[in-house]
Amino acid sequence: MRKGVWLAAVGMAAMVAMQAARAATVHIEQAGPWFAFAGTDNSGRGVCGVATDWNDGRFFGVKRYARDGYLVVQASKPTWRIRSARIPVRFRMDRYPLWSASAITAMAGRMVQLTIPLDNIGDFVGQFERSSELVLVMGTNGVEWRMDLTGTSRVARAFYHCVRSMPE
Repeated sequence: MRKGVWLAAVGMAAMVAMQAARAATVHIEQAGPWFAFAGTDNSGRGVCGVATDWNDGRFFGVKRYARDGYLVVQASKPTWRIRSARIPVRFRMDRYPLWSASAITAMAGRMVQLTIPLDNIGDFVGQFERSSELVLVMGTNGVEWRMDLTGTSRVARAFYHCVRSMPE
């Protein structure tokens, strides 16, 4: 019996290693703390993104996975323990119209995730490229993050070109 458990563990470790080997992204552009990236996810599916992170573990990113008809917006913080399955999220770039959605929680309540239809990518990237600040407000208690977008036009364009070159 012990040999069977050991073989199963070795098999699982090999599968995890193979998946990790397939996940590979590279930074294609950088501006301050923001970076655009391209590559594949753990399943080998194409992914493009633009993201930033902080020393305290916070992360904000926008991704598009190949063949998905939407962008995925993610915000996470290691100390969060959001208990509800859905949370209202709003964000605005400079004085452009407000984006709002009902986000789902993931990673045991440490991440919120929402989607933006791919039809809106031009508006989203245009605002991101021309804005100096992104303000994200989460939940009914108004937890707010302010993100400096100064100098991100190259990053936004690299993300946009990556997304447009992906298979539909």
